[in-house]
Amino acid sequence: MDKEFTDKQKAYLHYLAQGFSDSEIARKMGIVRDAVISNYRDRMLSKTYLHTRSELVEYAKQNGYGEANG
Repeated sequence: MDKEFTDKQKAYLHYLAQGFSDSEIARKMGIVRDAVISNYRDRMLSKTYLHTRSELVEYAKQNGYGEANG
């Protein structure tokens, strides 16, 4: 599932892998929570062919997005 992601999508995966909630991610990225859900989570689910936020969290962890260099 090696996909090309934008820098903001990579940041989203990084925060997701670290266990932040959508509200916390929104604050860290300087956007509203609804944007996190529609612009990041839903698009990333589609891009990775996954179905749930939990699957996306696992994907982010398995692909090293939670590491310090994100």
